[in-house]
Amino acid sequence: MENLLIPKTIHYFWFGGSEKPASVRKCIDSWRKNCPDFEIIEWNENNYDIHKHPFMEKAVNDKKWAFATDYARLDILLQYGGIYLDTDVEVIKSLIPLCTHEAFIGFEKEDLIADGLGFGGVPGFSLFQEMINLYDGLEEYIESPKLRTKVLLEHGLKLDGTRQQIDGMAIYPVEYFCPKSWDTGRIKITNNTYSIHHYDGSWHGKSGKKYTIFMRILNRLFGVEKGNLLFGKMIYFKDKIKGR
Repeated sequence: MENLLIPKTIHYFWFGGSEKPASVRKCIDSWRKNCPDFEIIEWNENNYDIHKHPFMEKAVNDKKWAFATDYARLDILLQYGGIYLDTDVEVIKSLIPLCTHEAFIGFEKEDLIADGLGFGGVPGFSLFQEMINLYDGLEEYIESPKLRTKVLLEHGLKLDGTRQQIDGMAIYPVEYFCPKSWDTGRIKITNNTYSIHHYDGSWHGKSGKKYTIFMRILNRLFGVEKGNLLFGKMIYFKDKIKGR
C-alpha cells in the first residue's frame, strides 16, 4: 500500500436531534465493519458551530438540514481532512485505497459530480476552499452537486463520466460510489464499487419517498425517458387539481 495522505477518519452530520432510523444505523454499521481502523465522528449542534456562516445559519433556521451540511462538510474536511459520507451511504469494502490521494470525489451521473456519495481529502485542500467560497453571499438553495461540478469544470473536468485527475483530485466513474440508479432504484455493483448511495432523502419526508417509489416503478415499466415524462405529467395534473 502506498503512503496514505488522507486521514483515516469518516465524518458525518446529524443535525436536528431526531432519532436515527434503522436505515441510517445500518449504513453506519457498514462503515465500522469495512473500515475498522477508521475513526468515525458525528458532527451535530453540540460540537459544531452552526452559526459560523450565514448560508448555513439560514439553512438551519429553515430546517433545510441537507443544505446546512453542504457547507459544513467542506468546512470540516478543510480543517481536519478525512472522508465525508452521507448517512444513506453503505460501504461495501475498505476505503483505505482512496486515502492515497490528495483528494477524491465521484460522478453521480456522467455529467454530474456529487460529494454526498462520499468524498475526501487532506486538510486545507485547495479545491475544497474554492468550493466553500461559493457560499459567500449565496442566498438561494442550490444543490451541492451543481456547485461542486461548477468548480471542477473551471479546472478542466470533462463531463463524460471517466476517471480523471484534476489538480490533485481523483475523479471516479459512477460505478465506484453510485451503483444505484436514482431513476430506477436498480443496483449494479462491480469489482470497482466501494459504496452504495441509497438515496434515502430523509429530508423529503414520507410523501416525497412515495413519489420516488412511484417514479421508479414507471421508469422500470416504460424506460427512464418515458417514465419520467409520465411522472412529470402526473405531478402537473395533481398540482392543477389542487389549484397550485
